[in-house]
Amino acid sequence: MPPVVLQLRAVSRVFVGASGSIAAVDGIDAEFRAGTFTAILGRSGSGKSTLLHLCASLDRPTSGAVLVDGRDLASMDDDALARLRRTTVGLVFQFFNLMPQLSIDENALLPIVLERSPTAADLARLDALIARLGLTHRRTHRPELLSGGERQRAALARALMPSPRLLLADEPTGALDSSNATAIAGLLRDLAHDDGVCALAVTHDERVAALADSVIRLDDGRVVGVDAGRGVRSS
Repeated sequence: MPPVVLQLRAVSRVFVGASGSIAAVDGIDAEFRAGTFTAILGRSGSGKSTLLHLCASLDRPTSGAVLVDGRDLASMDDDALARLRRTTVGLVFQFFNLMPQLSIDENALLPIVLERSPTAADLARLDALIARLGLTHRRTHRPELLSGGERQRAALARALMPSPRLLLADEPTGALDSSNATAIAGLLRDLAHDDGVCALAVTHDERVAALADSVIRLDDGRVVGVDAGRGVRSS
């Protein structure tokens, strides 16, 4: 059986405001294995984006633990967490978050450049990723000259450059038309299966769920349903 990459142990995230406390994530237990693609499905406000931010170390749980490759994120300082996001966790966002002044090649290489000088092996991997994602004819272009689907594939190239163990996508099809949305969901599935990446996408898009190995359904911060295929366990 493939190894567990991401584990959630009774994870909760409570926000306190003037009107009281709101549990955006409420006691979630789950684990996710290498080589699988999981969709976390829910309406707006269900807690799915908060959960993704906890998995990405962009936020910390109020209680419980998030472990990546067996390492409790709570035990890591800010520098270690930043390095984790550059080397082990790939992030893909709904609105791409590409650097507008950089070409697609330069955007894709950014996680490597922030860590060290690119090597010949890095440049070879860049060539392979750009070709695989169908961007060879666009690689010198800046994001403003690309379609939405091309921008999302460029964001995928950036997330994949460090060969992450965990790939997290936040509404990756939300800004795309139907054809591009299906293509991106298929790419996430293929990357998980072919490269052994543990891929999670939070979404309200049933087209993404239809291509996932497993689906976790959230409402009010709780798991309300699990369509469990291979590689995910939730309780």
